[in-house]
Amino acid sequence: MSKAFLAAALCHDPLLVTVLDRKVALQPATLSDYAVLWAADYPSGWLSARSGARAEGVLTPDLSAGDLARLDYVHAVFGLFPEQAEVSSGGSAMSCRIWVPDAPRAGPAWD
Repeated sequence: MSKAFLAAALCHDPLLVTVLDRKVALQPATLSDYAVLWAADYPSGWLSARSGARAEGVLTPDLSAGDLARLDYVHAVFGLFPEQAEVSSGGSAMSCRIWVPDAPRAGPAWD
């Protein structure tokens, strides 16, 4: 099983259930040196590398290969691509998948 860090709209459980076609466990998590920003060409927030920032989101600790493929597809439609990053959840640091734009994008902070 794999882990992923989700932020912005995909933290909303009903939307995530629609994407994955099942309910998954969610744990609060933080991604250091990233911020969640709005983008004009993406209907949600996206992760942007920002030194000293902290992106708040959720960790999905038990994703199957099929779950990751669905998340990869949804993110790729908007020009976001997977990479590995270290997140903190429950006092522990762990590696997981995140999705970032292929080129920097500006936008206001996601609230």
